[in-house]
Amino acid sequence: MTSFVIKATIIGGADEFSVPMLRAFNALRCAVSNFGENFWNLAATAWYLGLAWEVEEDLEKAVAEYYPYQCTCKQEFEYL
Repeated sequence: MTSFVIKATIIGGADEFSVPMLRAFNALRCAVSNFGENFWNLAATAWYLGLAWEVEEDLEKAVAEYYPYQCTCKQEFEYL
């Protein structure tokens, strides 16, 4: 149902949305339809929404700030 609503939003507003916004909706639709199996779709949604709303610098800062806490695999490997 959620995928249908997103697809209907894309079709209904295609004339009004910019290309990054359409890509963001498409990435969100893919993420929802795959139940989050492809996490990069969620990241692509955030990135393209950032481009559409012109806040990509803030998004880059947030990723740079939180990435070390999210991916600790290098530190865990060095600890072993």
